[in-house]
Amino acid sequence: MGLTKGFDTITNCRICGSGNLSEILDLGLQPLANSLKKKPNNKEDKFPLSISFCPVSSLLQLNETIDKEVLFDHYVWVTGTSGTARSYATAFAERIIEIAGIALEDFIVEVASNDGTFLKPFIGKGFRNVLGVDPAANVAEVANKRGIRTVPEYWSSALVNELILEFGNAKVVIARNVIPHVSDLLDVMAGIELMLREDGVGVIEFHDAGKIQTELHYDSIYHEHLCYFSIDSMTCLLKRFDLNPFHVEKSYISGGSWVIFFSKKARKKSAELDQAVRMEDDSNVNHLSAWQDFARRASEHRQKTLEILDSLR
Repeated sequence: MGLTKGFDTITNCRICGSGNLSEILDLGLQPLANSLKKKPNNKEDKFPLSISFCPVSSLLQLNETIDKEVLFDHYVWVTGTSGTARSYATAFAERIIEIAGIALEDFIVEVASNDGTFLKPFIGKGFRNVLGVDPAANVAEVANKRGIRTVPEYWSSALVNELILEFGNAKVVIARNVIPHVSDLLDVMAGIELMLREDGVGVIEFHDAGKIQTELHYDSIYHEHLCYFSIDSMTCLLKRFDLNPFHVEKSYISGGSWVIFFSKKARKKSAELDQAVRMEDDSNVNHLSAWQDFARRASEHRQKTLEILDSLR
């Protein structure tokens, strides 16, 4: 067991490019999530795992980026195995239909669509012009067999140009629990902006950094999650591509997430978005000192856990 290659270390913020990153917490060498071995003596690859905070963009981010091919070419998580996800998918689709005001003939695209669980409800409601894009060939094959048209590729601006030539631009672009995972963050966002129609609506779901901070979810920090977004840092990312958030809703996925709705043309901001922004301001989630306190509490929790284990032993 030991350190392996297959990763890069960043020195600049993944959103704004600032080099003024403050290291928050170093969790040492850790194996990849979803990499449990069948036998105790099987080789275990380990990679550095540490986080830093950018005071310019308010983004909490991993310092190390594992090669995406290592993480996602053959993905073991299949969304449809979760009953909670299946039931949530229906409610999720209904909210998008209502907020985006889409017609049955409109084109709907999902980035990192996995097995198509979150596109299936649209098809069930009569929408036929839907498309998923997912890099895991094994999972994309499952989706296609289920009748959910899926392209087995990594989402990128180059791919989007090809998709537009074949299908046209989309009224709705969905990216659930994926933007925090992508190493090519700016190119992925450029692709979303490119794919979206001028009158379209984008939808991004992301694990709430505020929940991670206040409830000490340091177990949510692992190599697949490169970014930990607040509404403020997500807004910073969207604004970089002239995309305008206008509404947010809470999601219970991942222990507490936000779903943010945005558009190319500025829309009136909802009361829910205004309230969420005020709550973030009051909580100090976007301040360096709050993340430094998070690191202190995580270290204390680790020490107390070790003391309990030692007493039991």
